[in-house]
Amino acid sequence: MFNISSFLEKFSKNILSQEANTKEICDIISSKTGIVCDQNKIKIQNGVLYLNISPGAKNKIFMNKNAILDEMARTTPKIIDIR
Repeated sequence: MFNISSFLEKFSKNILSQEANTKEICDIISSKTGIVCDQNKIKIQNGVLYLNISPGAKNKIFMNKNAILDEMARTTPKIIDIR
């Protein structure tokens, strides 16, 4: 018989790893720019990091974009651009 708990466990592991990635991304952004970001305002889609934050904060992040992407390449190699 099909065991549903093992099937659902795969999804829970995926969700937990995504939460860990967004926390790590927020830590990198705040260490490089001093901006405190909210994990709920981050979306990763097709290797692009989308930020739903104020334009002033985005401007500061884009000024440090290369340093942030270099740091993310070491920890989360899936991110290739920030928008």
